Amino acid sequence: MRIPVAHLLIALLLAGNLACELGDDGDGLDAGTGTAGDGAGNGDGDGDMVAGSGGNDGGPGNGDGDGDGDGDGDSGLDGGSETLEDLGLDWSEPVDTCPGHAIAPDDDGRAAVWTETFGLDDDYGSYCGAGTDGSPDSVHTLTPDKSGTLTVSLLTEPGFDAVIYLQDGCGDRRAVRACGEPSEEGPKLSVQVEAGAQLFIVVDGRDSTSGQYILNTELSAPRCGDGVINDGEQCDLGDDVAGDGCDERCQFEPPDADVDVCPGDTLSLSADSPQTFGGFTVGYGDDYQPRCAPIAGGPDRVFAFNPSSSGTLTATLSASFDAVLAVYESCVIPEPGDERLVGELTCSDGPQPGDVEVARVSVAGGAQYFVVVDGFDASAAGTFELEVTLSP
Repeated sequence: MRIPVAHLLIALLLAGNLACELGDDGDGLDAGTGTAGDGAGNGDGDGDMVAGSGGNDGGPGNGDGDGDGDGDGDSGLDGGSETLEDLGLDWSEPVDTCPGHAIAPDDDGRAAVWTETFGLDDDYGSYCGAGTDGSPDSVHTLTPDKSGTLTVSLLTEPGFDAVIYLQDGCGDRRAVRACGEPSEEGPKLSVQVEAGAQLFIVVDGRDSTSGQYILNTELSAPRCGDGVINDGEQCDLGDDVAGDGCDERCQFEPPDADVDVCPGDTLSLSADSPQTFGGFTVGYGDDYQPRCAPIAGGPDRVFAFNPSSSGTLTATLSASFDAVLAVYESCVIPEPGDERLVGELTCSDGPQPGDVEVARVSVAGGAQYFVVVDGFDASAAGTFELEVTLSP
């Protein structure tokens, strides 16, 4: 299989070895119709995909020139001649359905798989990755040889808006353990895993996108501060600093029990006096279930607001976790065991974790309204800042 140069560079960058700039001597574009290299001369384009041989001769050329693209500029790995095979990163044919491509970690618990979703079918889906319907997906399987923290990350080619989700049962939406959605660093997730328990990783696309990617997995010993709640830990926010609801030993900092349930913190609200509250959900109970938070288990906080006049209440939520924001006109649970409050006015859950949530409702002066800050699922907890304003 011939791989475009852009994809080769993605792989080399991932390996962390791309140290030299591409040479600029000669254009190498006079003959072949493939992706010509940077070397001088009218090369025939029959390059062997060797990075650092002067020109990246990529595709099969149709020209009749006799040059070989050997320009003066070094391209690739320190001017050497390493290929993907030299790096231990071979192309893997994609697997469309369960049980998927088997991942084989090295002795350090790491693995990297280079493949694609292009041309595959749309077989699977999950609650994460809004907009993946209609996009092709591929499957990988991994059976850890020891217990610990598994981190899965994805590097994609430009234009491939990918998500990853990890499942205990292959293809089962109900068996999704964790999601990795698009971010500046690419999709990434971390979970606690048990030795011998088979896992399945699905790579999917948003908005009908597909393409090549490199899937990285790493299994490491659990520790406080790795962002995963491991055995013996009550919480883990990815640091070991107290003051955010999770102390330096990854144990809950006791929350204020008086505000864990309705009415919660009660605050007055006027047009000239907005309210801003910084806090955390770690250690609080999962007492309520807004309709746009489909997965139970996320701890939540509740706040009561008493507007001094009629107008529009706007609640804005910024959080370190995948948060959900809801506004209610009552704080009544219909029957014991039910987590859905009556009188929900609006619910906000952005398409991506980290989105700022905004909820707006019309309110009457003198009435009481309740704002609930919740986590999208049981793993969603952390710090947040809530601002509530009243406008005419």
